[in-house]
Amino acid sequence: MENGSIGDVLHGEKGGVLLDWQRRFNIAVGAAQGLAYLHHDFAPAIVHRDVKSNNILLDGDFCPKVADFGLARTLQQDGGKGDVLMSRVAGSYGYIAPGESFCVCVRVLVMWNVLNLTVYASTLMVTAKSDVYGFGVVLMEIVMGKRPNDFSFGENKDIVKWITDVALSSPELNDNITTCNQVDVGQLIDPRMNQSTCNYQEVEKVLNLALLCTSSFPMNRPSMRR
Repeated sequence: MENGSIGDVLHGEKGGVLLDWQRRFNIAVGAAQGLAYLHHDFAPAIVHRDVKSNNILLDGDFCPKVADFGLARTLQQDGGKGDVLMSRVAGSYGYIAPGESFCVCVRVLVMWNVLNLTVYASTLMVTAKSDVYGFGVVLMEIVMGKRPNDFSFGENKDIVKWITDVALSSPELNDNITTCNQVDVGQLIDPRMNQSTCNYQEVEKVLNLALLCTSSFPMNRPSMRR
């Protein structure tokens, strides 16, 4: 694609200088529409399993296209739940939901023990909510312009943990609510953007949605259609 991927533009040679807020917002909406089509309108429904900024390509007009379906699987509809049983966890570090990344670590540890290798079998239930988590991370990337595991977040922190901590740090927030409505979003916006062109209400909405998408509990994550 003419403009590479979102990751290329945000983190690569293009440096993000061409992405003002309106363009970033349009990319986020277009990517959401693409995933919604896969989950809800394509038959059979598809779970991508590797949603990340490098897998969302941009054409000459910066219209996003969800790409790289090498790990994708069709969803086996079981009573309308859309669950699929996977023999292994797929995805990229920084974009995998917490429960799934735990399974990855277990698998790596077991692989070191050859004697136990034959008894390992993951029975992880993967749903479309796995893609929703990855999309939430991409939204945070689009706003901040940083990689999910940027060193600036500090030790043992990724972009999800960092933004969640910022949101919950506001004294006006209830502990059981994850939102950025009361937070100065200026500290979260990519400094390379011309902030005078930013729609701060849209930025807040995108961050709030990103926090919902990256909930530790899959049931709390919205569908891509929502």
